[in-house]
Amino acid sequence: MADVEISGDGSGNSKRRRLLDGAARLHNDDDSPPNCLADLPSGILAHTASFLATPSRVLLLHALNDSDDDVPSSSSAIVGSHHEVLDFGQIEKALAEKLSDQDIQRILLHTDAFNKVKKLLLTNCIKMTGVGLEPLRGSEIIEQIDLSIVEFVGDDRETSISCDHVLPILDSLIEREGPAMKHLQFPKKWRKEVVTESDFHAFLGRYNQMWEGRGRIDCPMCKEQSVLAYDGEEQDIIGPWVYTSEHSEEWNFYGTHNNVCYGCLKYSCGECDDGGSLLHFCYKCERTYCVHCATLNYCSVCEKEYCLDYCKEFYSCDGRPDADFGDYDFKCGQNICEDCVYSEKRECRKCKKSYCSTDCSNRTYDEDEINRCDHCCSFLCYDCDNPLSSSNTLAVADFFNKVLSGRHDIDKLRKCGDCNKAACADCQLKFGKSVENLDCKGCVKMIVSALLEEKEMKKELQGELERKNERLESNSAQIEELKEENCRLKNGIKEVKNAIKGLPM
Repeated sequence: MADVEISGDGSGNSKRRRLLDGAARLHNDDDSPPNCLADLPSGILAHTASFLATPSRVLLLHALNDSDDDVPSSSSAIVGSHHEVLDFGQIEKALAEKLSDQDIQRILLHTDAFNKVKKLLLTNCIKMTGVGLEPLRGSEIIEQIDLSIVEFVGDDRETSISCDHVLPILDSLIEREGPAMKHLQFPKKWRKEVVTESDFHAFLGRYNQMWEGRGRIDCPMCKEQSVLAYDGEEQDIIGPWVYTSEHSEEWNFYGTHNNVCYGCLKYSCGECDDGGSLLHFCYKCERTYCVHCATLNYCSVCEKEYCLDYCKEFYSCDGRPDADFGDYDFKCGQNICEDCVYSEKRECRKCKKSYCSTDCSNRTYDEDEINRCDHCCSFLCYDCDNPLSSSNTLAVADFFNKVLSGRHDIDKLRKCGDCNKAACADCQLKFGKSVENLDCKGCVKMIVSALLEEKEMKKELQGELERKNERLESNSAQIEELKEENCRLKNGIKEVKNAIKGLPM
C-alpha cells in the first residue's frame, strides 16, 4: 500500500491514521490487496458507515454479505446502536423509492426496531405494501409512524401501501394496555374520501377509542382547557383526536390529527384561553405543528398556513395601501405564499415586487383582484404601468392628484368598456402603432384616448418643469444679487470700523 502523509494533530486525523494502518496490515498479512469492500477491516467499515443514515447502514451491511444468514460479527459496529428515530427521508430519494418490503423488514430487524425505534418515518418508500412492517407487531415503545410516503399534497407518485397489510399491525400497537402510540400519519390515498364502511374508517374509530381510554388530558399551556374530556356520555370538548369526517368545506381533514404536534408529540387544545394558538396546520404537508417545533406563515391571499421555507417560500407585500403620496417608506408587509405570487401573477413583471391586493398595487380598475394585462398575460404595478410611463416621483404624485380630483379615470385608460379586457402601457403602445389590427372598436378608442392623455399629461408636466426651472434660475439670480449686496455691506462696515479707529481719543 502506498504511503499516505497525514498532517495535523487532531483526533480525527489520528483516527484515520489508525484505520489506514489496519488496512496496511491486512495487505501485508496475505500480500495481496482487498478484492472487495467485505475484505476491509471492520474498523474501516464501521467508520465509513458512521457517515450514513441508519437505513443506509443496514443496506451496506447486506451489500457486503450474500445472505441474511451470513452476517458478520462486526454487524453491530456497522449498523450502530442508537435507533430511536428511523427516518427513510434521510437517504436518497431514488434509493428509498426502490426499497421493497423485504429491504424494510431487514432494516427493522437489524436495528432491533421492536425494542428501540420510537419514531418511524417511511418517506419515499413507494414500493412498500406494509408486509415489511411485521417486525413492529406488538411493539410496546413505538410512539409515531408516518405512513404518508409522499411529503406534500400534489405529489402524484403511485404508492403501494395497503390497508390489508398495515392495519392489523397498527391494531397490535393500540390494542394492548397502556399503548405508547401518540401519532399516526396516514397515506393521502386512504384519506381522499370518507367511506364509513371501509376498514380504514373502522380503524380510525378504534384509534380514537384508544385516546379516549386515556381519560382527561389538560392542555400544558393554559392548564384549564381539556384536550379531550370523555367520561361515559360526556362529549369531546374540542373534537376527536383524529378526524372521522372532512370537518371543513374548504379542506379535507379526514384522517388527520387534531390535538397532537407532529414534531414533539405533545398535546394541546389548539386555542388557549389566553388567545394564543399553539397548533398550526400546514396545508402543504398536512401536518400539525406547535409553535415551538416549526414556523408556519399565514398567506393573506389564499388564507392558508404553510411551513416556512420547507413547504412554501413566502414573499412580503411591497404595496402602500394607506400611504400618503410620495411616502415610499411605508410597506404593507403582509405575507404571500409562492403559489399565490406566481400562479396568480402577483409579481410585477418589471420591478419584481409582489402585491397582496389591488389596493396595495395601486390599481383601481378592478376592486377585488390584482389586475393583469389580458394581452401579454402579465401584471404590472402602478409604478411601472402608470399613464406617464415614468418613475419620477413628482409625476406619479401629480397623476394621483388628478385621478382623485376626477380629471382622469384610470378605468377608461386601461380597461375596455366593450370587451372588458385590460391592456398595460407596453401593449397599448404596441397596439397604438397598428390599431387597425384590433378587432374591438372599444379597445381602439381606449388605446387612442390613453395615448393622447399620456401625451397631454407629459406636455403639461414638461411645461410645469420648465416653469419651475425658470423660477429656480430667477431665484439663483436673486441669490447672486443678495450675495453682492452682502459684500457691499461688509465692506461698508469695515470702512466704518477703520474710521472709528482713526478718531482722536
